[in-house]
Amino acid sequence: MSNLLEKLPAAPGERYYPQLDGLRALAVATVFIGHLIPLPLLQKIVGWGDIGVVLFFCLSGFLITGILLKIDCRELTGKAVAIRSFYVRRALRIFPIYYLTIALAVAVGYGPVRVHLLRLVTYSLNVPGLPPTDNLWAVAHFWSLSVEEQFYLFWPMVVLFFPRQFLRRFLVALIGLAFLYKLSLALVNASYTLVFASLLGCLDSLGLGALLAIGWSEAASRAGTVRRWVRAGMAGGAVWVILTVVRIAVDMDANYAGYLWVGVVTFAAAAVAFTGLIAFAASGTQGLVGRFLENRFMVMVGRISYGLYVYHFFMRYILRWMVSRQYLHLSSLWNYAWLSILMSAVAAVVSWHLIEKPILRLKKYFNYGVPANATPA
Repeated sequence: MSNLLEKLPAAPGERYYPQLDGLRALAVATVFIGHLIPLPLLQKIVGWGDIGVVLFFCLSGFLITGILLKIDCRELTGKAVAIRSFYVRRALRIFPIYYLTIALAVAVGYGPVRVHLLRLVTYSLNVPGLPPTDNLWAVAHFWSLSVEEQFYLFWPMVVLFFPRQFLRRFLVALIGLAFLYKLSLALVNASYTLVFASLLGCLDSLGLGALLAIGWSEAASRAGTVRRWVRAGMAGGAVWVILTVVRIAVDMDANYAGYLWVGVVTFAAAAVAFTGLIAFAASGTQGLVGRFLENRFMVMVGRISYGLYVYHFFMRYILRWMVSRQYLHLSSLWNYAWLSILMSAVAAVVSWHLIEKPILRLKKYFNYGVPANATPA
């Protein structure tokens, strides 16, 4: 590992990391297993897909913070331009297929989307205190997109305006607050959604990725940062594996009913493990793990992972509708699973080439000092 650390690549925002696309592929694969594959044991191992969401959050925290840290402007006007560019670029990446999907669902009269339309278009599915969003069905997974958008609302201002010398301490406090928030609610048996799906409940995963980005941005100590995170990731992974075995042995359900505190510790350990894995992958490892993450198939899946995530849950309900109208006959859950995966892949590939990729070319008109060949976040 020492030879690898001597040749560490640049900070996030300075280059493209193919192995991080490989991690995106792993994340979306765990979501597919949790939501579509009818194997209860595998579904428990991946937390019914929530483990993949934790990895997505860690990646977002790392990449977004890395890009923001590269914006070097002290004048208020320059920071305002940078923030404007950030939001425009985020909108170009996220809004098109998200709102297109919602529009299509409304057009065909899909009930859950029509009922919760305002919450969906404002990315507020997970906001505590608002009326509950039950029976979301095909858009149940959109809560995580709400978390991401809410994070983007305040995080650029924090990174650009908060004193850099205190940013690491602020993040550590934020991560600790998020963990204590979840643990305290878990101990009083709050709802799973309130504990894990609110923005504050996800700030530990986002924050750990951001914390890695801060260490990564300091070139002189980058090698030490990677060593520490890889070691921490291995420890977190061990805790995650042990608790997952316990979960299977005790037969805890998808919402950790009666064992919410176990869920809190499990997801925290997974977030540490994934942050260590991100550090390892971003360092450009050429071993077996590196070759696996940067092979063409993994990179391709990683690039279309957003579309795969947005579309996949809809496919199962489309298939059910087709069966109910006798347009199709499916005799097993496995038929639903493989067809859902195939349809998701086709939709995501078409979406990438016809919608997402052309729109992303517009990013070049909204530069904030980050090179055009940076990792697409």
